[in-house]
Amino acid sequence: PGMGLDTGCAGCTPGSPPLAPLFAADGTTYVLVGPGDMVPSTQVLAFDRQGRVVAGWPHLVSTTGTTQVGISLGLDGRLYVILEVHPDGAYDQPTATLRLYVLGADGRPVSG
Repeated sequence: PGMGLDTGCAGCTPGSPPLAPLFAADGTTYVLVGPGDMVPSTQVLAFDRQGRVVAGWPHLVSTTGTTQVGISLGLDGRLYVILEVHPDGAYDQPTATLRLYVLGADGRPVSG
């Protein structure tokens, strides 16, 4: 309850299509969820083959300002979270900051 598949950005037009889940070679499913009644922030969830949340997940995505969030799987099995932040709240301003988070199978950031 309170969770909805993320539309790809905070404050997008209602009814926008959700981002599709990603499926890893080991059977893990990654889903990006947006804020809702029970979820205070954007999160990435990982589910095992039985549909259980994997230990170490969800990973909270720090969002301040207007954002767009995307996820992608690398060939190395790492999950890449791409965050575009518009602190002034306007998409047409050249003040956007891009952040890349690389997560391991345990939901923790990976360096290198």
